[in-house]
Amino acid sequence: MNAQNRLELKAGIHRYIEDVSRQIPLKFLKSFSNHDLETMFGSVREWESKGFLRIIRDPETSDDNDICIELRHYIEQDSPLHGFL
Repeated sequence: MNAQNRLELKAGIHRYIEDVSRQIPLKFLKSFSNHDLETMFGSVREWESKGFLRIIRDPETSDDNDICIELRHYIEQDSPLHGFL
């Protein structure tokens, strides 16, 4: 697992939910992780097990436009926006 790609994935998810939606399509997850699928799959599964997000569709079998995750809480940090998640 690539630590830099994991950090970029987490930051991309946080930016996406602040600007667009809590539900994120696969194509954005791939982009946020620099198309490092091993890091993306592993991180998403770990964060789901910790309760930060919910996997709606398995990223490994989804199409790029499928919504794969829904964020429940900011990942490994408090929300920077008061009263948001």
